[in-house]
Amino acid sequence: MRVLFDRAHSMFMVASAAAIVLLLIAAKHFLKTDRSKDLFLKLVALTVVFIHLSPLYADYLREGEARVAVNMLFPVYPCNLAMWLLLLYAFLSNKGKTYARIIGEFTFFLGITGGILGIVLNVNYSNTPDLADWGIFTGLLSHTVMLVGCIWLLVGNYIRIRIRNTFSVFIGLVLMLLDGLMIIGIFRLAGQAPPNTMFLLGVPFEGFEWLNTATIGVLSIVLTFLITWVYELLALPADRRTFSKKKHERSEP
Repeated sequence: MRVLFDRAHSMFMVASAAAIVLLLIAAKHFLKTDRSKDLFLKLVALTVVFIHLSPLYADYLREGEARVAVNMLFPVYPCNLAMWLLLLYAFLSNKGKTYARIIGEFTFFLGITGGILGIVLNVNYSNTPDLADWGIFTGLLSHTVMLVGCIWLLVGNYIRIRIRNTFSVFIGLVLMLLDGLMIIGIFRLAGQAPPNTMFLLGVPFEGFEWLNTATIGVLSIVLTFLITWVYELLALPADRRTFSKKKHERSEP
């Protein structure tokens, strides 16, 4: 029986949101140097990976063997890819490069979307609604910590919300497509049934057949553009917006 939004799940979501807000406020207040901010980002990124893999060690220490879920070994789902990209970005030595900016911006949008969906619509919890199960609990906790890291990219001034983020999301979606095709190909070459990597083999939500890979990609690009466009209109002076008459007038001789 599938269960979501029961008392335990609802309490976890509330506690998760509160912990994220408090931790980010504390980090913003106390971490003033680039070195301390970078150390915090690295620590969070490593913690996400540790929590993600911890059920393997817990199973082995408890039972003498470990059950390995496919998404522990391969970036099968968008949130898995966001986790590894966050780790990659955290340890990049020069985050000012164009490729680093693209990785950071895409990770921000992918990680927040995947993190929220991974907590609110967690499939594993819906099938086994038991927070005392370490695998279920860490599945929710890892998404919570990943949200801290991805939001910190903005709060810590690693990225800026601009319309150009749309291009980074487009590049990231191409990366997701290549990731999915590669993993599916690896499994087929090995004679194994491939997982529904990046939802290339099936829709993510039953009953929503229209929400397939193509529509998700188009919606992601359109929504990113609209969100960043509205943000620029509300938060930036006219001469700093991407589409600004004043900017063009100022640049004319």
